[in-house]
Parts: sequence; structure tokens; C-alpha cells
Amino acid sequence: MNINLSNNISLPSAASYKSSASQTVPPENAGTLSTTRPTQKTDSATGEANGHAMLLSRLFHTSDLSANPAVLSSFTTDNLSANSYSFLTRDDRKLMEKAYEYFTKNSIDPVQIDGLAFDLASYRFLQITGNNTGEITGIYDPEGNSWVDKFNQEDAAQAKQILTIPSIEATSLDKGVLASILNP
Repeated sequence: MNINLSNNISLPSAASYKSSASQTVPPENAGTLSTTRPTQKTDSATGEANGHAMLLSRLFHTSDLSANPAVLSSFTTDNLSANSYSFLTRDDRKLMEKAYEYFTKNSIDPVQIDGLAFDLASYRFLQITGNNTGEITGIYDPEGNSWVDKFNQEDAAQAKQILTIPSIEATSLDKGVLASILNP
């Protein structure tokens, strides 16, 4: 599946799998995850998908539409157990809301946006803690195999093209997170 970020930019499918290695799903269970579509939140006046409601429900586990989860801009002992999505900036959250709306309107499983939101939140966390080296290392399965795969030649070439195409500036997605995700 490709994620279109602007008129001329689409991410290779391998990109989403490379960065998802940091999640806690063991590789042997990755293919068994449910891909059924969750109940979609809609605006009762227009019947349209409500990206804000989906963001709150899927990332912050609340159905309270007036909820305004705090944006964490530092990492302290007080927020050790904070929701990782709390590190998303306001602009990140607006972008995820638009993405949830788009995916819902087009009958695409929003779990893809969940993954992007996780990657973006992880990137923001690493920025805040000063640990953003651009490389994900030290993540292994129980047999000692690295969970971080490299792109195949075709995906690496496509990733390089995406990162160097002039229209990359047209996307609302942070260029740093794109570079991190597309690091072959």
C-alpha cells in the first residue's frame, strides 16, 4: 500500500514496515493482527468522518470530544508513564486528524494512520530527549535477529527519489520524520 503525501509523492510500502520495528508486536504475530475496520465516528450533522473524534478515540482512548490532551515538550520523571502520543505537536495532531478523515472517507483501514502517528510520536519523543540519531539499533527478536530491516534495492531507490524530489516541500509531514522513516 502506498501513502500519498502530495500529488507526486508516495511512500513505498516497506517504509511503514521498517519503522514499525520499534513497536512491541513480535514479528511472528505481525501477520495475525486484525485489520477489521473499527466503528467510525461521524459528524451527525453531515455524516462525514470526524478526524478529531478518531484521533481522540484511537490515540488518546477517549470519546470526550472536548478533551484536549496536553502536548508534552519535555521528558521528566513526572511523565514516565505518559501516553506516547502526548509528544505529538498540535500541528502533528491536525495532520493526523486530516489523515483519519481521508482514510475513513476512502474506506481505508485507519490502522495505517495509527502506525504513522506512532512513528511520528516516537520521532518527537526522540527529539525531546536528544536521542534522535537517525538509526534504530538494538531491537532484536528472541532469537537475536534484528527487527530493523534494510530496504531492498527498489524501495531504497524509491526512498531516495522521494527525499530528493522538489515536491517533498509540499507535504505537511515533518521532513525530519520522512528522512528518518525513509533512511534505507
